[in-house]
Amino acid sequence: MTESAGHVQGIIGTWQTCVAAFDIIASDRNYSLDYVIASVKLEVERIRLIMWGEVVGLSDAQLD
Repeated sequence: MTESAGHVQGIIGTWQTCVAAFDIIASDRNYSLDYVIASVKLEVERIRLIMWGEVVGLSDAQLD
């Protein structure tokens, strides 16, 4: 594996970890108003992260 391929796999792995972290954080359900507001903000950022990953081709990439 070339150094460049290693960097790409590192970026893909980091992106996948970030997306998963959003899901873990969102699974802590406490339905107070503060939670609802934070949850909406977090979901917006999660969607932005996923959209960015799709644009740069990370969502289609496979880690070997």
